[in-house]
Amino acid sequence: MNSKSLTQLSIDYDVCVQFGSEKIPISMDSTFNDILTVAYKLVKSQYPVEDCDYIKSVISMYLYSYENPKNLILLNENFLPEINKGDKIFVLLKDSKKDNEKKQTHVLSVCSFQSPTFCDICHVFMNGIVKQGLNCS
Repeated sequence: MNSKSLTQLSIDYDVCVQFGSEKIPISMDSTFNDILTVAYKLVKSQYPVEDCDYIKSVISMYLYSYENPKNLILLNENFLPEINKGDKIFVLLKDSKKDNEKKQTHVLSVCSFQSPTFCDICHVFMNGIVKQGLNCS
C-alpha cells in the first residue's frame, strides 16, 4: 500500500471496527449488515471455524463514542445509532454456553450467619445473629 492510498483511507473512512488488535476502517454511512459483514470477517480471520452461522450467533457489537465515553451502545438490526467521525465499533464474542444452559429459578431463604461466612457479592465476612443474608437452596 503506498502513501497515497493510506491518505485516501484516512479521508474516506472515519470509523473503525475492532476485534482484539485487528482493525478495519469503514465508512460512516455503513448499514448494520455492512458492519456485521466486517465484524464477521475479523472474527473469521482469527478463528477459522467452518460453521458460519455459529460465528454470526456469538458476535455482538458495541459502539464507543468519544462524545459519550462512559457508555458502550449495543448495536443491533433494530437500533443503529448515529455514527460520528472517530467512533469505534468493538466486536465481542458472547459465551454460547450461557444460551444453551437450562434456566433455573433461584429459591432464596433468609439465613442467620453464626460462623463467619464470606459474601461473594459485597466481599465482606458475615457472622453473628444480627448478620442475615440470603442463601440459594
